[in-house]
Amino acid sequence: MDFQKVIAVATRRGIFQPAFEAYGGLAGFMDYGPVGVRMRRRILEVWRKHYVIDAGCLELDGALIGPETLFQASGHLGEFDDALVDCENCGKQFRADHLVKGGEEMSREVLSDAVTGTPCPGCGDELSEMSAFNLMFSTGVGAGKGAPGYLRPETAQSIFLAFPWLLRQNRGKLPMAGAQIGRSFRNEISPRQGPLRMREFTQMEVEHFFLPTDEPKLSNELRKISISLLSASGNETTSTVGEAFDAGTINSSLVACHLARAQHFLTTIGVPDTKLRFRQHGSNEMAHYSSDCWDGEINTSLGWIETVGVAHRGNYDLSAHGNSSSREFRVPVPGLKKKLKFGHLILEN
Repeated sequence: MDFQKVIAVATRRGIFQPAFEAYGGLAGFMDYGPVGVRMRRRILEVWRKHYVIDAGCLELDGALIGPETLFQASGHLGEFDDALVDCENCGKQFRADHLVKGGEEMSREVLSDAVTGTPCPGCGDELSEMSAFNLMFSTGVGAGKGAPGYLRPETAQSIFLAFPWLLRQNRGKLPMAGAQIGRSFRNEISPRQGPLRMREFTQMEVEHFFLPTDEPKLSNELRKISISLLSASGNETTSTVGEAFDAGTINSSLVACHLARAQHFLTTIGVPDTKLRFRQHGSNEMAHYSSDCWDGEINTSLGWIETVGVAHRGNYDLSAHGNSSSREFRVPVPGLKKKLKFGHLILEN
């Protein structure tokens, strides 16, 4: 299938088109037309039914801009970057991991060696040394230069910061989950054409909070859902979620729960299960906050495209915000004299 033809059909039929086209366009930004708005609304309604209504998640809507101190605590200022190379001859810039086969799974050291000597795809000239490029959009908050701030690169941090508030709404009980639908912003080095790797996009995200001694169990209903898994070791299997969890392919009951829910959601909105798999991250591509991560990928004319991420973040974020702010992000447990830290899991669509 010709991807350019798909984009042309989407434009003619009022689904989406590149934004700001009258001024030459701006890569990574899209406008949704009458049909696209309805399609998008239907998808969001199905997601909200799956997670807010059926799963009982507490929904909130957080601010789009956050202070610099927030992103220092979360690790985004130091860790949220892509590897960049540029060409001094033609001025083009490229993501280094897109220039070599398997680059997205390489460590930065291995990737740097792999791109050394790689010619510019545009003009064939020599590329620069690899450097780190932070993906957040910066801004100033207030008059004049203002206080430094950033457009949020994910909706998750709003949920983490709202944890004490949500816990009160939930009468101090764990486990609980917070859910949010909202815009996120990432200054991608080289946005792909169409609605892939956009600089402004909608995320549907869940954070599940639980005591480390009481991780939610995998229900009988979710155990029966069939799923295709590609483990970090390269083993590809198709089984029920329950069988994969019992075999140790999935090592967390809550990760198994959210893999099952994500599978059910994607097939409900029309993704064929034969074109859907969940791929486990290897150690080289694991995010700084994650101990385990699975990407829900759909097989398209452009290959396997990531649409969902299910990550076990432990207590990384809540501990970081507790240490960096004046708020309490721990939970008092009846019968104990100290407050326990707890784990949480992220699901982003």
